[in-house]
Amino acid sequence: MCLIITLLFLALAVWSSLHADYIAALLYGAIALVFGLLLVWNIKKTWKDHHKI
Repeated sequence: MCLIITLLFLALAVWSSLHADYIAALLYGAIALVFGLLLVWNIKKTWKDHHKI
């Protein structure tokens, strides 16, 4: 789910920057970064939980 949201906001950021709306592109990029970091954190947490010794 986080991957879909991250890709959506990245696409919105690129689309906004192509239309010279740089403030919106910056906002969409920041939101995509937050969801991307959440995705990475969730993968790391899941990996640690499944590979306990």
